[in-house]
Amino acid sequence: QTFHSVGMLTAIDHHWERGWLMTTGEVVDVWDVERSHPLHSFEWGCEVVLAGRFNQAERSLFGSCGSDNCVALYDVRQAMPVRKVQLKLRANALAWNPQSPMHFVIGNEDCNCYTFDMRKLNRAVNVHVDHVSPVLDVDFSPTGDEFVTASYDKTVRIYRSTEPTSREVYHGKRMQNVLCCSFSADRTYVFSGSQDGNVRMWKAQASRKVGVITSAEREAELYRDKLKEKYKHLKEIRRIALHKHVPRTIKYQQKERRNMREARTKKEVNRRKHSRPGAVPEVAIREKPIVQEIE
Repeated sequence: QTFHSVGMLTAIDHHWERGWLMTTGEVVDVWDVERSHPLHSFEWGCEVVLAGRFNQAERSLFGSCGSDNCVALYDVRQAMPVRKVQLKLRANALAWNPQSPMHFVIGNEDCNCYTFDMRKLNRAVNVHVDHVSPVLDVDFSPTGDEFVTASYDKTVRIYRSTEPTSREVYHGKRMQNVLCCSFSADRTYVFSGSQDGNVRMWKAQASRKVGVITSAEREAELYRDKLKEKYKHLKEIRRIALHKHVPRTIKYQQKERRNMREARTKKEVNRRKHSRPGAVPEVAIREKPIVQEIE
């Protein structure tokens, strides 16, 4: 069956229960697979909508990212947009947490990912750093405790949903800008597609053995995990756990970004120190990327 849209299409997603499709482009359309015309069309002052995802738990909700630096939320039952938040820079991708229906993660042009609560969009729940180029795609694991990101800096990173830094980073000598990524249904593997025309499959746990594991190997693996958990606060163990090998260019860019961030912080402190009280307000890092919330 062929569906004809009035404009170009940038992304597509499927409903988790019903035979519905959601497409983004000049407008956001919701399609029924048995009809040739969209059920609903949503438009909210945006020239091009870049990406969109249905909520896995709240089946009537879905979100989208637009070229106007806004993240919009929609409700199919109301046949109208619900609310949106305007950011300082553009959001390229959005993913809902399957275990926490109110939370979603966006990949932003400022090289960070932000976790939001749809009930309070004027402040991010968490800020996830480590990338040095725009984040182009985001996807959650089926359990909702981790998500994977694809970035223009030629790396794939895995984050725990409650931690600001990445747990794992993958890169290849020949891998170019990573455009998309996804978790496997059993959360064992991560898939990525890059600009060099290749699809790569990575282990979600880099140190885990692939294949049949005997009971003795399973017990030894659990024992090692317990040891790492017990002694994780020791300086040597912490240094090994936090160390991630990255290309030299990314290491230099991380150092440069860190210096720039420290310089901005120092400048703000000095301006606040030499200004009258309240003239230079202190803005939390979770509120800095947000311009306004629109309902």
